[in-house]
Amino acid sequence: MLGLGFAGLGVENTFKVSPSEALVNTCVEVVLVFAMIYTFALGWKKRLISEKVHKWFFYFSILSFVVVGVFLYMHVYAPMYADMILEAMKNGMVPRNWDFQMLLTMTRVEVLIFVLLALFLIYVPFYLGYYHYSKTMNLLGFAKNSGRKCFAVYAIASYAFIYLAMFFGVAGDIMNFNIFDCFSTLSSLYIALGLYGYAFNQEILNQTFWRITLPVCIVIELLPASFFSADFKSAVGMGITETSPIYVISSFVMTAVAIYMLYMYASTDVVFKNTDADESI
Repeated sequence: MLGLGFAGLGVENTFKVSPSEALVNTCVEVVLVFAMIYTFALGWKKRLISEKVHKWFFYFSILSFVVVGVFLYMHVYAPMYADMILEAMKNGMVPRNWDFQMLLTMTRVEVLIFVLLALFLIYVPFYLGYYHYSKTMNLLGFAKNSGRKCFAVYAIASYAFIYLAMFFGVAGDIMNFNIFDCFSTLSSLYIALGLYGYAFNQEILNQTFWRITLPVCIVIELLPASFFSADFKSAVGMGITETSPIYVISSFVMTAVAIYMLYMYASTDVVFKNTDADESI
C-alpha cells in the first residue's frame, strides 16, 4: 500500500479509478501480500507455499514488474514531466535555443530510471522474502491448512491497518459515527477473531457463541453503504472501493471467504471438540 500511495493511484476518494489503474494496484498489492506471507513463513519456520506455487509466482512478479513499470512510465510520470518542460519553456525558464524534443528524450530517460528504481524499492520486500524462502525451503517444516492461515493473516492485517488509520486519522470524526458504523467496526473485530481461531485451531469462547452470533455478523456485512455515515465511509476507504468494479468484486470475495471460514468454525467440529493432536499447529 506504501507503493500505491507513492504511485498516487487510487488514494483520493474524489478521483475515479480506471480499469488499468485497478490492474496496477492489484498487481502491486498481490506482490506485497506474498511478501507478507514469505515473512510470516520464515518467522514461523513453516512452509506455507509449495515449490510449484513459489516458482510460478516468481514469473508473475516479473510480469507484474513490467506491467506496473510500463503503466507508470507511459501514463503517469512521462506525461507529467513533458507538461513540466512545456510550462517551463512557456515561462521562459528554459533557453529558447534548446530543442524541446531533445529535452523530452533526456527527461524520459531520467523518468524511466526513476520509475525502475522506485519499483525496485516497492518490490524489495517480495524479492528478499523470495530469496530467503528459496534458500531455506528444505529446512522449513510443513504447516497444515496453510491456505487458511495465509488468508487469516492477510485479513487480520488488513483490518488492523484500516482501523488503526481510522482511529488515528479521524479521531475528531468518530463522535459522528452512527450505530451502523459501530456495528460494522465490531463485526470486523469479530471476523478477525474468528478467522484466527479457525485458521490456527484455537477454541475461543465456545461453539454456541459463534453459532448464535454468526447470523448477526452476516446481516451486518450485508448492510448497504447507505446505512453508514460519510465520516465512516471516508475513514475506511469505502469511496475508493465504489469507484472500480474490481475492488467491489474483491471485497465481496474476501467477505464471502471469511464468512465461509466462520461458518466452518461455528458449525463443524474442525476446531471445537477436536482432540487429534496432529491437527494442532
